[in-house]
Amino acid sequence: GFFKKDERSYHFIYGYDFKDYVPGLNAMVKYVYGNHFKAANGSKNMESESDVIVNYAFQQPYLKGLSLQYIRIDYGIKTGNDFGEDRFFINYCKKF
Repeated sequence: GFFKKDERSYHFIYGYDFKDYVPGLNAMVKYVYGNHFKAANGSKNMESESDVIVNYAFQQPYLKGLSLQYIRIDYGIKTGNDFGEDRFFINYCKKF
């Protein structure tokens, strides 16, 4: 979303690295608000999305390169379908 004709969107992002408490853990919250666009029926419309993203990179030498990521997405729109979504990723990066 947030690419409709004449739409204006505002992004607010805050991230925190918990390295002093839990090495390898960081989190980010993101809020996006969009307006100034029209729905299919011609009425004024607006949309918003809020995300929570949590990352953890394992610090143990035998797990080096392994990380976990959780993303929670909540999307709302004035005229249309709202939705919520949870995503969980297991990532492994191997340097050659």
